Amino acid sequence: MPSFCERAAITRAPSSSRCRGGLSRSFQKNMLLESITVLENLRIACQAFHPSRHSLLRSATKFTDVIRKARHAAEQMHLDTCLDRTVNELSYGQKRQLEVAVALCAEPKILLMDEPAAGTSPDERANLIKLINELSPDLTIVLVEHDMDVVFAICDIITVLSYGKLLATGTKDEIQSNPKVIEAYLGQHHA
Repeated sequence: MPSFCERAAITRAPSSSRCRGGLSRSFQKNMLLESITVLENLRIACQAFHPSRHSLLRSATKFTDVIRKARHAAEQMHLDTCLDRTVNELSYGQKRQLEVAVALCAEPKILLMDEPAAGTSPDERANLIKLINELSPDLTIVLVEHDMDVVFAICDIITVLSYGKLLATGTKDEIQSNPKVIEAYLGQHHA
């Protein structure tokens, strides 16, 4: 476990240093460029980690390796059929998928996800869960989510907090049968 000084150094580090260290995140509120295409959103995200980020005068089409990486991120989140659509043309569920794809452009070792399914329809939520579960098993996902069905569908180890205090940590079965968690979050139908 990192020492206090190491943890403090991580929290004080600029976000660009954290990203280069293998940490990426998707936001609860979409942080997408709505008026440009899906591919351009992904290309910009990929280019942020590429030496070409300083090449302002070159055409974007010249960055074939960056575009290839952007297309791969789109494929991972099943957005490869809408690369030429502007973001404002996407459904809300597709925007949530794109938010995750943008985070994947950093090729993270750890992906922080802040309520990725928030505001999605049941079908969009099921699709997003499926796509997240298809990501590489080498990727560590830290998920913050209030929808316990989403948590149970994605997470191997679950930590439950209530008002900032630790209630329980364990597997899905352990959490579902924990009396404190049942009382605070799940209700008696899970007991």
